[in-house]
Amino acid sequence: MSGRGRLPRGAIAAALAACLCACGHDPEPAPPDAPPTSQGTLAPRTAGSIEVTSRDFAPGTPIPKRFARPPEGDGGPPDVQWGALPVETKEVVLLVEDPDAKSARPFVHWLVYGMDPKGPPVSGGKPGKNDFGESGWGGPLPPPGSGVHHYRFRVIALDALTTIPAGATWEDLLPHLKGHVLAEGRLVGTYVRR
Repeated sequence: MSGRGRLPRGAIAAALAACLCACGHDPEPAPPDAPPTSQGTLAPRTAGSIEVTSRDFAPGTPIPKRFARPPEGDGGPPDVQWGALPVETKEVVLLVEDPDAKSARPFVHWLVYGMDPKGPPVSGGKPGKNDFGESGWGGPLPPPGSGVHHYRFRVIALDALTTIPAGATWEDLLPHLKGHVLAEGRLVGTYVRR
């Protein structure tokens, strides 16, 4: 086979990275030494991005200690809001994950799906199971001395309703999302235990 018309291997990687950024995929750079993510594979079908905010912390700043797991906090979730969704949105999913956890993939702290795009944020949805084996918000409480952990609050707009019952894990839900993602937005907060 002729080598004509073929790009060098480095050029292919650079072109792919540029394409993923242009599509709104993985807008935040991975933190240093973060484990590879198998959860960042949902390529939105549109170039749109969803604005995700919180009244409790600004992007890239620490999540207040009161939202941590006991004994550091009371275990309640922080406020999460999102902006305009694509008009075709039928369902909204919220996933909060920690890519700095010492695990094979990002650690899931919160999963809510089945949310009505016309309803208030984080209401009326089905609670999924986090990696603590619980439903609902599982606040940060990384091991002391493990450095800064980055918590990605991902809001995902779908063009179809999922039919999976409450209590599903992210792995259970993922096959139901593929091919239905319209747009995604992220908010990253940090947490560290000295």
